[in-house]
Amino acid sequence: MGNDELCILSAIRLYYGGPSLLFSNSEGPEIAEIILRSWTSSPHLPKDTFSTNDLQATVNYLIETHATLGNNVGVFPWKAYCDTKWDGFLPWVAIGQFDEDNFGNAPWIEAQSEEGTLRHRAPLGREVVVRRVRNTNSGFDFAEYWDEEAQCWKDGVSGISPYMNNVNIVCHKAPLAYLKSWINWTSLPPRSIAFPDDPEALSIKAELYEIVNSRKRGRGDVGALRFLDYGGIEKTLVQYQDIFRPTWDGSTRHLERAIRDGRTGEGLMVALSRDFGAWMCVRTDVWPMRTARQALALPANTSQLTEFNRIPAELLIEILCHLDPVDYAALLSVSRSLRHILQSGVLDATVKSLILTVDGPLRWILPVESMEGEEDTFQSACATWLQPPSKDEQLTESKLIRRADFPHYAFLAEAWVHDSMRNRRRLWTITKQLELLWVDYRTKGWENNIFVPHDEDEADYLEESEEDEEGEVNKEGEEEANDQGEEEAEEEGDEEAEEEGDDQAKD
Repeated sequence: MGNDELCILSAIRLYYGGPSLLFSNSEGPEIAEIILRSWTSSPHLPKDTFSTNDLQATVNYLIETHATLGNNVGVFPWKAYCDTKWDGFLPWVAIGQFDEDNFGNAPWIEAQSEEGTLRHRAPLGREVVVRRVRNTNSGFDFAEYWDEEAQCWKDGVSGISPYMNNVNIVCHKAPLAYLKSWINWTSLPPRSIAFPDDPEALSIKAELYEIVNSRKRGRGDVGALRFLDYGGIEKTLVQYQDIFRPTWDGSTRHLERAIRDGRTGEGLMVALSRDFGAWMCVRTDVWPMRTARQALALPANTSQLTEFNRIPAELLIEILCHLDPVDYAALLSVSRSLRHILQSGVLDATVKSLILTVDGPLRWILPVESMEGEEDTFQSACATWLQPPSKDEQLTESKLIRRADFPHYAFLAEAWVHDSMRNRRRLWTITKQLELLWVDYRTKGWENNIFVPHDEDEADYLEESEEDEEGEVNKEGEEEANDQGEEEAEEEGDEEAEEEGDDQAKD
């Protein structure tokens, strides 16, 4: 029967990409009722402008169009970016140990403890290998390994699924490349703090393998990590990741805006797909381009001076760097004078700093060097945000976003709501969650130790483990006894002190 398996870094299923439908056809009437009920009570769709009959007709169109499209995912509007053949989705990367005689499943060490419970142990991260996965067949994945002698990729079976307690992990190419680029590795503590007996550095993939498998909360049945917030897309997996409905909270915000803007046809379907969270599955290498309707913002003329004018620009930039970028739009509406100051270069300088700083919270907007084609696509998009050069002039700057005349805030504002960039920002958030776990791993070690060297004798390991556990129990007992003795000594000391005090009072 099988299940879909998710990338551990994006929670998007392998091979097929994300869901293909917003909801099942049987759910159509229920969805229509929820949308219409939301619209009839919405202050954004006044009755004198949008009649109930018009709204009902729009709902009917959406439901009927969705049902007509069926499984023909090629014509779904949100699939424009959801290209499963995109280089960021394929090939996948499998990390672990691959036992060719066991459908590739990692070579678990299993044995019964004295209490009768089954023990599972996994190979250490230092022993894992990395393989390239190219397609699936009946629930098992065919991985390719690099043959040094032949200098080519060769087929090999790899059981990367977490079924049957397999510890191997799998992820898409793009999220793994982003993780390598976005984590500030130089700021992390050295591995020697948590592992003084094994301080030699591990590869990023090996440490990721140990982090994933040593957390107490662990993985779900199909790969998603219980300790990460994926933005809700993991909820769409109900054996198969086919529909977006589980992510939908009933909001029709994007759809209402599309109706107010007079959109029809495919424009309405795109808006509906955004309300259902379909943007979480789009490819992440499409930067927004400035359109003709997006005029470059110029500072408003004002001669009125206020207290804001007394604040040095450098200090104002420092203050703004501590705010969430989503608050900038609210600041622009505080007053005309503040808006003038912010649009006079302060806001652009702030956003530029947050993008280009090594630990900047907006660094996700930059292209990643290891992702082929991202740099060129990014530069092409940036060029549209600059004033067209004269005939005798060319945009020769290789990093256009570093230019002083680049409209950084306007670019960010558009990227913030752009489907591809929203998903890129989602992967950034996931990466930053993992960065915190990396710090915990390097300072405290394994939260749950399930590892054992691959070539270590099973009986010896289990015997040593039991001795270690007995030693810990004995140590705890000794500590409790010592604590109890100290408490009794303190009580005796208090009694003696009280008696001496009584004697002195009598004298």
